[in-house]
Amino acid sequence: MKNLTFAWPTCKPLFNQFNLQIERHQKTYIAGASGSGKSTLLNLLAGVLDTAQGEIWFNDHAFHQLSRSQKDKIRGQEMGFIFQQFNLIPYLSTLDNIILPLNLFHSRKKAALDLFESTQDAAVYLMERLALPIQLLRQPVYQLSVGQQQRVAAARAFIGNPKIVIADEPSSALDWENQAQFLKLFLELGQSQNITLLLVSHDERLAPHFDQRINLPNGLGH
Repeated sequence: MKNLTFAWPTCKPLFNQFNLQIERHQKTYIAGASGSGKSTLLNLLAGVLDTAQGEIWFNDHAFHQLSRSQKDKIRGQEMGFIFQQFNLIPYLSTLDNIILPLNLFHSRKKAALDLFESTQDAAVYLMERLALPIQLLRQPVYQLSVGQQQRVAAARAFIGNPKIVIADEPSSALDWENQAQFLKLFLELGQSQNITLLLVSHDERLAPHFDQRINLPNGLGH
């Protein structure tokens, strides 16, 4: 992000001449209180929101110059997301939720099949890495616990080797013991797959595990 300025209608700028650089394979932690613009920043990074002025570059793609459909395609092919509310499809099974990006984006499917014999094998591998019982493979995700749903969301984000996985308050619904366990698995998976990691949280206890820390001060922009 270079000299980024963004404001919601009738509001003062949330970001004003904001700069951010994330290197390939780097682990970045973004901290900020409620209302500081953490989720807005992620939507700008992912090309969901358009900038008022400034530049956003992702993997040599000039997001600030691309159409909405071009950004949607790049986001699906090269980014994985773990949302605060997980955004799973409740009536689909664990397997179908995990392999959803592979069914939507050919490059993600090809990356998975380059390493595994089938998309199911790719999903099972991630379930094992994330300590999800294989017995849950065909179970509708609405029947899973919150912690299990979180790990399904993580497996969906990592499958098909995206360039970056972005996590928006992914462990806010968990107690500290489960948060710490999830963070350990999240970081190990990113390292083993050489994936750049970006995590947004207000929990300061997570920060020491990351290479870079960015603070968003009180929704005033900077």
